[in-house]
Amino acid sequence: MRTDRKGSGSTGRPASKEQTIEDKLKKAEAKIKLNGFIKNLPFIWGFQRS
Repeated sequence: MRTDRKGSGSTGRPASKEQTIEDKLKKAEAKIKLNGFIKNLPFIWGFQRS
C-alpha cells in the first residue's frame, strides 16, 4: 500500500524527519544569502530605491 500523497494534499516536505544542527545552519545561511541577493536585484537591473 502506498502512503505518499501527490496533488493538492501534499505539502512537499519530508516526513517529520529531525534536522541536524548542521542542516539548520545551512538552511539559515542559504536564506540570508537569498535575501541579500533579492535586496540587490533592483541595483543589478539598474533601478534605484526611493
